[in-house]
Amino acid sequence: MSSINDLATAAMATKDESGQRGAFIVLEGLDRSGKTTQVKLLEQRFVEEGKKVKVMRFPDRTTPIGQMIDSYLKSDVEMEDHVIHLLFSANRWEAVKQIQSLLASGTTILCDRYYHSGIVYSAAKQNPSLTLPWARAPERGLPRPDLVLFLDLTEEQASARGGWGGEVYERSDMQKKVRELFWGLSMGGKDIDARELGLDEGEGWNQEEEDLVVVDAGGSVEEVNEEVWKKVKGRVEQVERGEVGRTSNALPAELFGDVSEAGGIAIGDAVDENWV
Repeated sequence: MSSINDLATAAMATKDESGQRGAFIVLEGLDRSGKTTQVKLLEQRFVEEGKKVKVMRFPDRTTPIGQMIDSYLKSDVEMEDHVIHLLFSANRWEAVKQIQSLLASGTTILCDRYYHSGIVYSAAKQNPSLTLPWARAPERGLPRPDLVLFLDLTEEQASARGGWGGEVYERSDMQKKVRELFWGLSMGGKDIDARELGLDEGEGWNQEEEDLVVVDAGGSVEEVNEEVWKKVKGRVEQVERGEVGRTSNALPAELFGDVSEAGGIAIGDAVDENWV
């Protein structure tokens, strides 16, 4: 019997003849919210359907930059807030060509964390000089996902799960701020009050509406997977029918110039639209 890895490798080796790009799906959430488990289950579903799929994870701890991040997360080294933020961003940037190539080949990407985590985890530190616009700026031009699912748990639920506390961000106060920011992002930032988050007065989120959907992650693994699969499958089918525009510039017009809309996906003038 073929393993899931054998089937995935065979599917990836098949050249896409349709010219249809793959979908870019991201799972976000608090630490211990079940993201990695759900990504693995999604991969299995795609493989069983004979679809090309690739799992990615950020931070990618296998690269030299990723190894520096790993040391920080395990509290082996200390880093200034701006420095570690830029390393997280660089870790995503070094994967851009791979992301572009996979999507262009018709391969769907299932990504365990992406730039959303980079922004909110840094902002949640409440460093007055690491503002939201500052945190967003290095992410300009990264491929924008077709769908982002936020697996929602309270910080109390997350901390009750196995393995909690092993890394630097696994503190209840930090996770509470992260959850608040993700909820705000899911609503386009309409309900984020910067002062309540300890940021500078007048420092709003001003995030354009994201394709970010909140999923209750408090149920069983199977229950959560059914809900996740329903949302992912629907968006992938839209991409396959050409109803969703190209992935492109992730960040809002008020920071980086004019942005037009195509099928709900922002197209930035600094991004080559022809790679998918």
